Amino acid sequence: FPSHDTLLWECGLVGASVFLGIIFYAARTAFLVIKRSVSAHQNSLLTTMVVTLGLIGLTLLHVNYLVFDLGYQTLLMVVLGYIFLMEKADAET
Repeated sequence: FPSHDTLLWECGLVGASVFLGIIFYAARTAFLVIKRSVSAHQNSLLTTMVVTLGLIGLTLLHVNYLVFDLGYQTLLMVVLGYIFLMEKADAET
């Protein structure tokens, strides 16, 4: 089954919506930090994180790795953590 079906079954409509909202919010935050940043290194890393979020979002439609695979879940948490860490660092400067 695809992940979006599994998410709906396990978390319900509200839980699946919150999960997708977190992914969209993280991508939006990364784009805003990229727009404000002057560091080419930071821009390239954040662009990679946005692409990774896009690929994770695409896999929601095809396979249920995100729901049952710990490696996939860890990848998502690392990507989200890095994006929000860069946002915090950008806000402090």
